[in-house]
Amino acid sequence: MARKINKELYEDILSNTEGTYVTGYYIYKKLKPKYPGLTAKLVYYYLDKMKNSGLLYMEEKVEEGNYSWGKSVVKKYYRSVR
Repeated sequence: MARKINKELYEDILSNTEGTYVTGYYIYKKLKPKYPGLTAKLVYYYLDKMKNSGLLYMEEKVEEGNYSWGKSVVKKYYRSVR
């Protein structure tokens, strides 16, 4: 059974990705005050759904740093097609 789409949240995610590449975590932090029950998992669910629908571009970048698991991390950046 498919999850019911919150159209307001859907539009807010799209508007946060217009014109620039942002991470899912950035979107989560930005929208959390407006949607108190929002989880990062739900944000990534919507991002994946929008990417598969052709509404978002997704770009992976390897970033160097000093992380507990190693010297690099792969981050996913999203940008609206519109």
